[in-house]
Amino acid sequence: MDYHEIRKELKENAESVSGIVVVYDHVPDSVVVPCIMIIPSAIPIEFHAAVNGTRNKLNFDIAIVVQHWSPEASQEALDDFIGATQAALEAQPTLDGQAQDTVVKVCSSYGPTNVADGLYLAAILETEVYA
Repeated sequence: MDYHEIRKELKENAESVSGIVVVYDHVPDSVVVPCIMIIPSAIPIEFHAAVNGTRNKLNFDIAIVVQHWSPEASQEALDDFIGATQAALEAQPTLDGQAQDTVVKVCSSYGPTNVADGLYLAAILETEVYA
């Protein structure tokens, strides 16, 4: 299991989302929106967590961030990116051979949020990678 390579492959999958300006594989000091951030979750790795303890589960919070210019327009943009990002992350579930499966479990934390240097609208796709 190569954690760095898995993050890199998630980033590459997310880069296929049309309309996203940049995908960060870290939390930056400032953001260019719309963007996606690949962030390790509060419990980044669960060792021996799946299939009778033979695989590790890596947990990521995939943040989708858009400008918060008007409630309706911002939410419509975010809504479109949520579905597209989920599809992109699961399109190559083996992450170029780095994993056995990638699953987006839930969308959470939908709403205004402070990121780096300002107020934005964001949602989190809680994603599990089995490696």
